[in-house]
Amino acid sequence: MLTIDARNILLRPNDIPKDISLQLARYTTPKRLLHTRILDRLTLDILQQAHTDHTQHPSEILSHLDTVYGVSLAEERLLLVKMLMNLRPNGNAVAMMRQWQRLTTEIERKKYYFSEPCHDIGIIFLGDFQRSFICTQLDSLFPSSKRGRFHEIDMDDISIKLRAVHHLHHTPTVSSHTPSIDRILEPHSSHFWSS
Repeated sequence: MLTIDARNILLRPNDIPKDISLQLARYTTPKRLLHTRILDRLTLDILQQAHTDHTQHPSEILSHLDTVYGVSLAEERLLLVKMLMNLRPNGNAVAMMRQWQRLTTEIERKKYYFSEPCHDIGIIFLGDFQRSFICTQLDSLFPSSKRGRFHEIDMDDISIKLRAVHHLHHTPTVSSHTPSIDRILEPHSSHFWSS
């Protein structure tokens, strides 16, 4: 006697018994129950955001929810690298070493290529650089900007002002290893500025 549980329904959605009506009933009843439980547990805004309906297979609903709300493999790897970089003893070196072992084991288990965590470390350092750049450079930028309660910020205007502030404080030296501030702030040289 074959029993069909939720795991079989989710992992093998195409294995629908076609021969005997009793087997088909044993498949459709748990499928409907699982479908109802999934939809009952979701809030209305998640149902609308994920575009789920009552005709979808339970595995399709969960797959779509994972696509909309799940963490991608790249995000998961970035979070692991961030946790690894943020480890501090905080008075308990043994706990820190356990955390280090857990994180390195997880990274080894995922079988990442060496370049992938290095790329994530570069992203983290770039974020730190941007944060410090904004803290230091925008302090001198905003006193020269408009002083109204509300005003729109023109990104081209900010780019020009940042270049001017940078040239006042630094003598521009361009080498092949360090990017020029002009190239960083050029509105059309980066895909972040294009529409």
